[in-house]
Amino acid sequence: MRTIARAIVKANNRIIKLGYTSYLAAHGSWNVVDGATHAGKNADSDQSVVVANFSIDGIDAGDW
Repeated sequence: MRTIARAIVKANNRIIKLGYTSYLAAHGSWNVVDGATHAGKNADSDQSVVVANFSIDGIDAGDW
């Protein structure tokens, strides 16, 4: 299990080194972004900053 966790961290670190950030959405969508996804209090999401999106089956990131 630790090997898998390290691989995920390594992949995210590579994204960071490229100058992007990422987040895992509640429905299992891993988004790589170039900028803030929300600006200001109670702001709507800015989906124009998403540069890549990956669906990950069998995962739930929360948002209860």
